[in-house]
Amino acid sequence: MNNMIAPLIIDVDPHAEPDGLVRLLRRRYDNDSNAFLAVAPGRVNIIGEHTDYNGFPVLPFAIDREIKIAFVPSDDDTVELTSMDDYGLRMFQVREGRSPYAQGDWGNYVKAAVRGFLEKGIIDARRARGFRGICAGSIPVSAGLSSSSALVVAAGLAFLAANGVEMDSLDCAGILARSERFAGIEGGGMDQAVSLMGKQDMALKIDFFPLRIQHVPLLEKHVFVVCNSLVRASKTASARMSYNRRVVECRLAALLLRAALVGRTGVRIDASRLGDFNPEKTGLSWEDLERMADEVMYGSPLPVSVIANRVGISVEDIVEEYCALSDGTAFVQPGEGYEVWKRFVHVVTEARRVEETVNALTRGDVTAVGALMNLSHESCRDNYGISCDELEALTGIALESGAIGSRLTGAGFGGCTVNLVESSILSSFIGDVKTKYYEDYLGVILDPERRDDVLFPCRASDGARIYRYR
Repeated sequence: MNNMIAPLIIDVDPHAEPDGLVRLLRRRYDNDSNAFLAVAPGRVNIIGEHTDYNGFPVLPFAIDREIKIAFVPSDDDTVELTSMDDYGLRMFQVREGRSPYAQGDWGNYVKAAVRGFLEKGIIDARRARGFRGICAGSIPVSAGLSSSSALVVAAGLAFLAANGVEMDSLDCAGILARSERFAGIEGGGMDQAVSLMGKQDMALKIDFFPLRIQHVPLLEKHVFVVCNSLVRASKTASARMSYNRRVVECRLAALLLRAALVGRTGVRIDASRLGDFNPEKTGLSWEDLERMADEVMYGSPLPVSVIANRVGISVEDIVEEYCALSDGTAFVQPGEGYEVWKRFVHVVTEARRVEETVNALTRGDVTAVGALMNLSHESCRDNYGISCDELEALTGIALESGAIGSRLTGAGFGGCTVNLVESSILSSFIGDVKTKYYEDYLGVILDPERRDDVLFPCRASDGARIYRYR
């Protein structure tokens, strides 16, 4: 399929009223022309949690909440970006921007985008131009709606535009997915792909390795409602380590399964992710593979020493190859060992649920979509361990209030739920959740001016683009 070119630059009518961020930019830099506005949406994931980095598909859509960067190209290689959301100013030289800020600093997402294109040779560091701009966003932060990846995409498009570079959006998404690991998360490629390639009124089924997309129509007369648990799903400290632990556990599950496959059948395949163990490669059904996994992963959680004994590899080699993080460190084994079996069960069953949800959406089967969302949430809680008390309360209240399906969305450990609701009961649903969860369960009164940042229906929107103001 033909993919849009990144960045997609749209010329704005010179007589049109400029975006407010662009007006502020022009005042700050005394610029009357050639200003740009990069816009990158966040996303909500209908189903397919923690499957992307395992090589299995996901099913998100881009939402009508976004990160904006108003910018002008620099005369040199300086990147200077000011956050209007009280995160301050970050400035660095392109050729010197490879050292991160402190862990969790928002500037790392900007550096990640720049670093990705330099390392792949898309932009030559010796001749690169930076950009100077102002950043603002309408995506709730630490809510599992991919505000950080939207910032990476917006910054990446700004860097491309400042250097006059165009490229295929799938290639761009792959580069930005890898480069975001600079910020400390061993993630997959869902967030960047959907931010770049979202389409109005459509979900995207995204497959990986290689990256490819399929547009899937959403349901008529129904809406997806986002409810923020108000538990910050921050990608720093303990939440970041909890996320990375699951990435490592899935790598170890793949290692164990590969050893079991060789021992049972003599078949050797190039498989580093759970998604590599498909029936086409192995000649076995998923049911056979699951039985094999059960046999080799018994006793989970497993310490590395036991895993090493079962696969015939030294502990040192396992730690170096399978527990390594992008910052050069190795994940430290949890005291009880690695929970490989439950992680395996979640990933392979969640992958099936993605395929079944695509089919249900295609045929307009609302009941099936809702049931699959509910099963996904149960597995996220019971097998992947990424729910929390507040998310449990929120999904339960949503179902009591008329949602057909309700599940956590995003990495978990807090953040938001996504809820499938019939459009005719949208108002009563929002009112019931506001009362039962926020007021009765949490004991908070939502600020009327900020309620729409906490509890809101979302529309599937187009992907990232750049507006040019001459």
